[in-house]
Amino acid sequence: MIQSLKLSELPGELTEVEKKNAPGILYFQGDINLLQESRRVSVVGSRKVSQQGVGRTEILAKCLVDNGIIVVSGLAEGVDTVAHQTAIGSSGKTIAVLGTSFDTTYPK
Repeated sequence: MIQSLKLSELPGELTEVEKKNAPGILYFQGDINLLQESRRVSVVGSRKVSQQGVGRTEILAKCLVDNGIIVVSGLAEGVDTVAHQTAIGSSGKTIAVLGTSFDTTYPK
């Protein structure tokens, strides 16, 4: 179920930079508490990733999960997808960040 929160309703304190750049409303699906739980690291990279890049991303994502770190990435093909799949396959947690609404696919 898709839910929404106003910026003022987000869990935890935001930094001045976050307050300045955050959207007025955050739409989410899943566990909002992941935004505060544990440490988080963003993993981003090429959509057209090489096999060597896939291997490196898998090693990195598994290492993050093994150390209790939540993987944060987009849902684009390539590095983003590999990071999420590896984290989930390693029993880790992930946060996917979308630049569009849930019903919009980009690129088409």
